[in-house]
Amino acid sequence: MRHESAQGKRRKERGVALLVVMTIVVILTVLAIDFSFNAKVNLNLAANSRDEVKAYFLAKSAVNIGRLVLYYQRQLDQTMAKIKLPIFGGGIQLWKIVPIESDFTKSFARGQVFDTLGIPTAPPGGGPGGEGVPPPPPKEAVKPPPSASKASGNEARAFETEGSATTEFGDFDGYFRADIEDEEGKISIRNFDNLSGWRNLAMTELMTLVLPQRYNYMFENKDMDGQYTNRQELLAAIKDFMDGDDKSFDLLTATDIGPPEDAFYARLDEPYTTKNAPFDTKQELRMVRGMGDSFFAQFGDRLTVYPVQKLNLNSADDLMIAALVCGFVKDKNHPFCTDTSGNARRLVLERFREFKAIKASQNLFYTPSLADVREFFNGEGITLNDSLLGLGKMEDAITNISSFFTIRAMGRVGSVVKHITAVVFTGDGKSDILYWRED
Repeated sequence: MRHESAQGKRRKERGVALLVVMTIVVILTVLAIDFSFNAKVNLNLAANSRDEVKAYFLAKSAVNIGRLVLYYQRQLDQTMAKIKLPIFGGGIQLWKIVPIESDFTKSFARGQVFDTLGIPTAPPGGGPGGEGVPPPPPKEAVKPPPSASKASGNEARAFETEGSATTEFGDFDGYFRADIEDEEGKISIRNFDNLSGWRNLAMTELMTLVLPQRYNYMFENKDMDGQYTNRQELLAAIKDFMDGDDKSFDLLTATDIGPPEDAFYARLDEPYTTKNAPFDTKQELRMVRGMGDSFFAQFGDRLTVYPVQKLNLNSADDLMIAALVCGFVKDKNHPFCTDTSGNARRLVLERFREFKAIKASQNLFYTPSLADVREFFNGEGITLNDSLLGLGKMEDAITNISSFFTIRAMGRVGSVVKHITAVVFTGDGKSDILYWRED
């Protein structure tokens, strides 16, 4: 009996020990899994932080390359202004020709820029060095030192891998790209609070854009604040938000004689006052009555808040050229500018595109000039004024040299993407940053 009791006791002890061991193993397994999971999370966080830094500086590099291109654009503009060769039309826009993206930059650093652009570097039938020029001798394979033959297989393979993994100049992880947009191909909001000539031209240009009846829904329905704003009120509100007085602008008399300009904004659920100063960013325009999401989706890319006056014909699209024409047209009631259906303008602009295509077939560097604009629209029966009161000649309202540009850059490393938007001023041998935003 005693022997059986001792044996049973030992069995119980072994069972308890096994249970303790299993419990410890389970606890250690949980701790190991938790430690491994936390280590992976920290590793991924560190990798993402590293990639964010890389992506940011890739985007910043794209901005800097864009600024460099714009600097040389300014130098080219000044040179072309002195040469005045008719074959180059209104000028050459480098920022439209030179691709600002990482693949091109890498090929430039390696001396392979022509290959990237698809330009053959050797005449047909010739070798890599050209016809009659022998190709360069093949590179000799890197041989391991004699001592490597005595090394183990793993060490020898490691040496061979290290010797063959060469990094070319200019290589880096990730990708970047930048797009440049000319601010002087748009309507300058600042001209709404300018001298009467520039103000009337800017207001006429914007009215020409918003006139078609397909945009009626923006002005016949309530906005996000439950308010109505028609086209005339929108134009006046833009000026009132900037000017220094407290009276509303009256379009009919072109004077500030209306009620207090803050009266509309005081009735809102979250009232505020007008700025009474020029807009610093385009986002501030959203505070003006009538400037909702629909308006910005349609016309936001055609507006600028920077101090530009002249329209660059090289950068302006057909609708902007049409808006300029309506500012100088002699017959203010011409259907091209007053047809709310937009059909008259659409048909004329289709013929204008055909006119430019014919000109472009005769000149690779063709861009429309003021003479071309006059020639075409006079042929369409749309006569233009030689000058406007308070503004001057039509030549004074256009240019082919720009100074204000927006650079939108993107840098990507892995799954991390960074965006930078910068507005730069190029002129007088400098490049100043007027706006900077990181996303």
